[in-house]
Amino acid sequence: MFTTCNYVSGLMPNDILHNRPLSVKGYHLAYDRATDEELVRAFVAATSDLSLREAAELAGVSHDSVRRWRARAAGKLKPATRRALRQYIERVREERRAREAAGNTIRNLEAYARFQIARVGPPGKRQARKRDILHGLRLIITATDPLPDWWYELKEAVEKGEV
Repeated sequence: MFTTCNYVSGLMPNDILHNRPLSVKGYHLAYDRATDEELVRAFVAATSDLSLREAAELAGVSHDSVRRWRARAAGKLKPATRRALRQYIERVREERRAREAAGNTIRNLEAYARFQIARVGPPGKRQARKRDILHGLRLIITATDPLPDWWYELKEAVEKGEV
């Protein structure tokens, strides 16, 4: 039976029964060692190519803490450190998703370019219009990234009259 003796302010019995996070108004009520260890492991993996000092600056901790984390000795994290690690890990994940999306966009641009060039006319015909399409794509791509290899190959194929 749930009594007022084991009732924590704002924490309902259903929260415990349904494994909801133990928090009230943003304050963490219980120390979750597994969550802290997961955060530290993710942070260490994300910052493995950085020096101890650079990684420490990102987390707002000392380089000794980062050295202990890399040696697999993570203890209880302060709330501010936990927030800093979560923010950094989320930022790394967002950057990774953005890079993957950019890669997909570039691959889609290649298919789009080949489709548009094929629509203009048969191989060897209307090359000026095909070069205009490639020029427009070059402007779009170089606004954010260097030109991919397929662009040069496609340009060469247009100039030779192969497409």
